[in-house]
Amino acid sequence: MKQTTDHQIFCYTDEGNPSNGAWVDLDGITDLETAQDHLEEQGFGLYDDIKVLEAKGFARHFHDPKEQTFDLPNYLGFAEMADHISEDALEAFIEWQGLSNARANLDRFEDAYVGVYPSRSDFAREILGEKAANLDPDLVIDWEETANMLDVEDYHIEEVNDAHYVFRNV
Repeated sequence: MKQTTDHQIFCYTDEGNPSNGAWVDLDGITDLETAQDHLEEQGFGLYDDIKVLEAKGFARHFHDPKEQTFDLPNYLGFAEMADHISEDALEAFIEWQGLSNARANLDRFEDAYVGVYPSRSDFAREILGEKAANLDPDLVIDWEETANMLDVEDYHIEEVNDAHYVFRNV
């Protein structure tokens, strides 16, 4: 998984005290077997017997703080996609869809994903492309408002880390 932030979970055993827990780095974990081996190396038992108090980075989307659980299988599915799609784009997709819908629609990500833009205005200018170039040069266009109209109609724009990720409403 391409790393832009730390991907860690703070684990402790179900029987234990959180003060005896430890941060577990998720880098290099590609499957459940590797995860189990990694947890055992850290002094934990079975994955099903641990509690997760906190999660950092992209991993936070898969943490349930109320239940103190971590959805490792789904994290690994999204992490695999991050080998060829930026984490920020995946995060924008999750923010837009909600985690449960993003999981269900993950196979549609590539059909929906348009791209990343520095601003909403830049997106509107690019989408309208030649049409905008052929307009009267004295015409003043509110590109931000144009982007807002596109956002409602055919596209969804999600801001993550000062970039604007655009998806088609498919």
